[in-house]
Formats: sequence, structure tokens, C-alpha cells
Amino acid sequence: SLPPANTAMPESGFHYQSISENEDLGADIYGTTHVSRAYVEQSLRKAFGGDVSSRYFRKLLAAEQDVYIATSGETGPELSNFEEFRRGPRGWLDVMQQQNGELYLEGWAASIDDGNLQRLEIEFSTGHIALVPSEPRPGVAEVLGDPRLGNCGFSCQLPWPKNLDSAYLTVSAISEHNERGLVFAGDLAAKT
Repeated sequence: SLPPANTAMPESGFHYQSISENEDLGADIYGTTHVSRAYVEQSLRKAFGGDVSSRYFRKLLAAEQDVYIATSGETGPELSNFEEFRRGPRGWLDVMQQQNGELYLEGWAASIDDGNLQRLEIEFSTGHIALVPSEPRPGVAEVLGDPRLGNCGFSCQLPWPKNLDSAYLTVSAISEHNERGLVFAGDLAAKT
């Protein structure tokens, strides 16, 4: 994918920064590389020769990284099989707080293919909630480059189970095609 808006892509199409988003991997041994589509396509032709086909998927991996599938020669798989490839529903929990005997959740969820979701399902030790994300989230639409995702936010409160030290939470996004994407799953410890 391209570098952040405040960074110009060099004419070469290759931009490396000594930046690490992982505290355990220092910038002296780890970095971030951004490349243009033209750079990738040129690199594929160089590696495979002129007889190369590729398919590009924007922000496919973790809704952040572009993915290319390439094949060379007539013996490679037919890339047209990927024409109907669906990326499915995705989302993120931005806030997960316990206060006054309640669990407060805030985040976003959407179908990367269709925009809106059919529903978001939240399973907790105290019950089940189904809702349709519809709160404003212009930042999601901007980052993912899809204006349909501008109202994919959600927030809700759930009662914390009495007399339990931990409770299990599952948040799942379900598309209109009944595809399911896991947004969050895990044990939550009671706040003491």
C-alpha cells in the first residue's frame, strides 16, 4: 500500500521507513515498506519474465496490507477464478471498559465487499445481543478508502455477570451473504 498521506512516494515506487509498530521489535531491526502498484508489477515481470499474470487485492490482509497473486506461464492457475473473491466482514473493538457493573463496548464492523452488515452478534456470559452497526465512523471510511463504511460504528452496554471473576466475550460480524467474521473473542477478567 502507499505511504501515509504526509509522505511522498519516491519516483522509484519503493519507500522504506525505520518505523516499528511493535514495541518488541526496534526500528533498528524492523521497518515498514510501501511500494506502488507499478513497482510490484515491474518486479513481477523482472522475476518471472514477460509471461506473468497477477491479481491485486487492495488492503486484503488485516484490512491494511495489499496482496498480489501472481502466476507465470500457461501452466499456472487461472487467475480469473479470483474475480468473485470476497473479503468478508471485518471489524475492531476500540473500547472495552468495565464500569458500574457494566461492560461498555465501542467499535466498528462492516462487510468489506458490501458495505453494511446484516448484523453484529455479541455473546457474553450474561446474554446475547444482535445489532446493526450504524453509528458514524468517518475515519474507517477514510482509512479503508470506502465511503460506504462511514456509518459502520457501534456501541453497547452489557451487564457484568454477578459473582464471576471472568466472563467470555465473542463479537462476530455477519454479512448479507451470511459470511461470518470474528471481531473479538476472549476471557475478560473482572475489574477489581
